[in-house]
Amino acid sequence: FGKADGSWWLTIAPGVATTFGNETTAGVRASLTTFVSENIQVGGELGLWYFQQPGDNAFGGNLEFVLRWHFVNTGSWTVFLDGGIGVLLASGDVPTGGTSFDFVPRIGAGFTYKLTDSGVRLEAGLGWHHISNARINGDDENPSRDLPMLHVGLVFPL
Repeated sequence: FGKADGSWWLTIAPGVATTFGNETTAGVRASLTTFVSENIQVGGELGLWYFQQPGDNAFGGNLEFVLRWHFVNTGSWTVFLDGGIGVLLASGDVPTGGTSFDFVPRIGAGFTYKLTDSGVRLEAGLGWHHISNARINGDDENPSRDLPMLHVGLVFPL
């Protein structure tokens, strides 16, 4: 794990971000990634999300480019920093008062741990979860959502 050998990895990871009040984002993402150099992983993600929020709740889907650096790699476990940028399309305005088309940048950190000899790994992380439309309709229609997001999932070699 971590070698630029042309192998691909599929990650399935549910995640949740909440204020423990009136805003919660919950969903699942599927990532397809490869290592382009030692410990540098790139790929794309598809996510399906539910947004509980003041006003009307919404569902959404996003497409995102991700970059991850495994700065500690012992073979059986890694520690990583990651970031991504993508777009979100939702069934309603997210956050309330915004738009149904948004941008979703993120940064975070986490770890992976090898579970099986076939290469299946546990992945967990915590990151900044941001949603806004980057003022495409002006400052008045650009509320943002900034929450910590926790995710835990499985990584499968393909």
